[in-house]
Amino acid sequence: MFSLFLNDLHQCFENSTNINGIQLNTFNENALGLLKRFIILYADDTAVLAESEGDLKNALIQYENYCNAWKLTVNVDKSKIIVFFKRTTD
Repeated sequence: MFSLFLNDLHQCFENSTNINGIQLNTFNENALGLLKRFIILYADDTAVLAESEGDLKNALIQYENYCNAWKLTVNVDKSKIIVFFKRTTD
C-alpha cells in the first residue's frame, strides 16, 4: 500500500530544478554510465540522498511539499541524518 502513495516521488525530485541528488558510477560488462539518485525506498522507509547541506535542505523541502500534497506524515522522532565522507590517508 505504501508504494502506491510514493510511486511518483522520484519523478517529483527529478522535475525539481534545485535538487541535484547524488551521482553514482555504474559499470557492467556492456557500459559505464551515471545513475542519479534522489531517494531510496524500502518497505515504509525513505532515504533522501544529497551531496551537500544545501541540496539536502532543498530535497527535504521538496519531500515535505510532496507529503503535504498527499496528506502523508513523517515521524520526525524516528528521522535521522547520516553524513558519509571519503576518508583520505596521508
